[in-house]
Amino acid sequence: MPEEVASSFTELQLETIEHALEGGKWRDHPVDVRLSIPVLWRRFYFVLLVGPERRSAERRKYERARRPTRAIADMILFALFFVLLVPAVVGSIHLISMAWTG
Repeated sequence: MPEEVASSFTELQLETIEHALEGGKWRDHPVDVRLSIPVLWRRFYFVLLVGPERRSAERRKYERARRPTRAIADMILFALFFVLLVPAVVGSIHLISMAWTG
């Protein structure tokens, strides 16, 4: 940030910015999976966060209006994830039960 901009903030503005940045509660999720996957000459990342909804109804409505096609893409990816996840889990359970029974 340029010095002239930083020096223009009032004490209240600085405290408000500091309070907003220090929070960190948004990072606390029961499930927090982050993967970085190399594909050819680039890297792509995958993030799966699961936890209680903390956004207000107003914010969710604003985000849906701002990106209407994103909701559809999210639903497709969510369905694809479960189409792949459920057989993997069921197959793993089957293999483990086969190993136990000999």
